[in-house]
Amino acid sequence: MTGFLSLYSNPGTRRTYAGRLKAFLDFTYGSQRSGPRATEQENFIYADLLEQYLSNGRNYLDDLLRYAAGMGDLPPNTATMRLNCITELLAYRGIEFRKFDLKRVVAKLPKGGSRTLEKDLDHQVLKAILDHMDVRGRALYLTIASTGMRMGETLSIRIPNVDLDGRPPAIDLRGETVKGGVSRYVFITDEAAAAIREWLKVREQSMALADRRSAGVIARGKARARAPDDDRLFPFSMKTAELIWEIACRDAGHLSIDEATNRKQIHPHMLRKFFRSQLSLKVPRDIVEALMGHEGYLDDAYRRYPRRQMAEFYLKGQSMLTISVPKEILDMQTDYEDRMNLQRETNERLLNQNYKLQSEVDQLRAEVAEARAMAEEVIEIGKVLRLAK
Repeated sequence: MTGFLSLYSNPGTRRTYAGRLKAFLDFTYGSQRSGPRATEQENFIYADLLEQYLSNGRNYLDDLLRYAAGMGDLPPNTATMRLNCITELLAYRGIEFRKFDLKRVVAKLPKGGSRTLEKDLDHQVLKAILDHMDVRGRALYLTIASTGMRMGETLSIRIPNVDLDGRPPAIDLRGETVKGGVSRYVFITDEAAAAIREWLKVREQSMALADRRSAGVIARGKARARAPDDDRLFPFSMKTAELIWEIACRDAGHLSIDEATNRKQIHPHMLRKFFRSQLSLKVPRDIVEALMGHEGYLDDAYRRYPRRQMAEFYLKGQSMLTISVPKEILDMQTDYEDRMNLQRETNERLLNQNYKLQSEVDQLRAEVAEARAMAEEVIEIGKVLRLAK
């Protein structure tokens, strides 16, 4: 299992694929875990079981057919991604199938797209949810909402890569921690930067408290101790981040479950949709998609626009991503800043024109002075000639 997962540099991707492999082994051999999450010892069991599966010369096509047919209760996209993970694993071990056989397998997957009926996540709903979060939750989710980052990317941010004093504030993302492996930068709103500042005031205290609470679990080998030099901005797990969101949704009265899929109708990943839809109202689409890390736009936009210009684009749409301040006030502020920038550009243009005119006047004066000097010289020469006669 380790060899296959090492193909993926992003820790979040490795965790996701590990979960899909365990789901397949649970289907094939029965569950190997005592709880919803595998312990460290159970992870070793899964690794041994996977190696056993790949070494027994099974009829892998029949296994895939049964697995695809057995995922009828899952959302179609989830089932497809789980199947893709297994076919990638088998290909990694040199086990491939004819296109015809793969079509037979895919035909047994549940049909359709996303089945969960999601509810709207607008400024009002998001504000209600954020109002029920503590300082760390507000900082985390305002960061996601104002950058369009994936959860895994956000949880991997290192404090040295955060610039809270920029205009706008910015975060540098390293290639080894993001999907696709391409380094990029993102911007955050002033509101998110303020929330991060408040979180940094209590971050060390919060980490110490969390370590004390988890000491017993760590001692029993069911969790890992935090690295002493952990400099992540948000030094907690995906599970903790999701729990913060779920509790806030519940307290705000926005926790609802889709009856068909048993999935939450408002979930953190929807913040990427929020970012795209809101920022696109004032910023060109290619800029928005690039900031979100979509590879089809990333290289092109980052190559065509310097960072300063990307920042200017973001500032124009910042009001659309700000949650706590009324949008009307932010629009007024943005309009005021736009008018001030226009006035500044006009003043600079007038100053340049004035400088150019002043230069021309100075040149004309010099030419007039030179002509007068020449005329006076001619007059003097004339006087000398007359006297000579």
